Amino acid sequence: MKYLYFAAVTILSICFLEYASGILIQREMKNELPIFEGILIDNKNILTIKPNFQYRWADNILVQTNQDGYRENFNFQDKDIHVAFMGDSFCFGHGVNVGERYSNRTADALAKRQLYSRTSMASFCYNNGFEPEHYEYFLQLHPDLKPQHLFINLYLGNDLEGDVRETVITKSQEGDITSMKLPWRYTYGDLFRNASDRYAWITWLKERSNIARVVLYRINKSSFREMTQDRNIPFPNGANSLETEMGKLQDLELRPFVSLSRIQKMMSARSQTQLHILVIPQNFMVGSDKNPHLSKQTLSYMSQIREARGLITSVMNQCQARQLECHDLSLVLHADDYLAYDGHWSIKGNQTVADYIVNNIMHVAP
Repeated sequence: MKYLYFAAVTILSICFLEYASGILIQREMKNELPIFEGILIDNKNILTIKPNFQYRWADNILVQTNQDGYRENFNFQDKDIHVAFMGDSFCFGHGVNVGERYSNRTADALAKRQLYSRTSMASFCYNNGFEPEHYEYFLQLHPDLKPQHLFINLYLGNDLEGDVRETVITKSQEGDITSMKLPWRYTYGDLFRNASDRYAWITWLKERSNIARVVLYRINKSSFREMTQDRNIPFPNGANSLETEMGKLQDLELRPFVSLSRIQKMMSARSQTQLHILVIPQNFMVGSDKNPHLSKQTLSYMSQIREARGLITSVMNQCQARQLECHDLSLVLHADDYLAYDGHWSIKGNQTVADYIVNNIMHVAP
């Protein structure tokens, strides 16, 4: 009888902890954005976003998607777009409402001057992925997309190394991307979006237990991450190595430039599209030392990296050598253009970039 009592208490305790852990997960998810579908790459998206989705993000930010999963307040067809924006979380508008994004501020300014109708300008983020190889493949999947102007973000924090490292592609003899995989990302309950578990039993456990998910979630956000994550595979959104930050680009870091060159050639042949590449510096490069986008190994070198400007210089040299129109936004951004709690643009930063595009790229008079 004593054993039955002990077993019953144990089972009830586990059930209670599972229930409580489920509630805790929901609280942890409050600042997460559950927009991704279970399938990442399909026949038209690199990241498949939930269509007709509405969510209150971090209490004060409303995220809505249209019928195709784009974060726009209107539906559109590729053939009707004259000005297109592609990129990662900066382009998606991390931390700001849709009307505060630089793409929307730019589109509003151009529409106000009657250069383009408002619904002929749209952002394709996050659906287009998060690094140039993704954008190249996305454009291959969208042959009817023929804008006059195409703006592409190149974020120096991970677009050249971390994001490329986790992207697996195959190419034809002609160099076209024929398949793409993101094997270390997946969506499970919109919380565990990477499949980089060090041991198979960890994956098995977290797919079945709320308690395990809470514990692993805490571990994976701490310095003990390597206890549960496979050390030999790329971790999503990984920061640059010191070599990359100092501007020493190897074959891996040059892959995005190959894609950008191919995009320029593809879009020029398709519709004489003008390609504009926005080179986005990390927050610390413009004086914002709060939450710098650096790894633990490179954090102590922040001052040297900032002073050397090695990565920005190497990127701009690559652009010049490949005849790509690249715009170094470190020349116009300041510390208060970035959010205090992470490395994305504030409302002011988005406006700064929109003003730059309107005045210096589109050459529109105030």
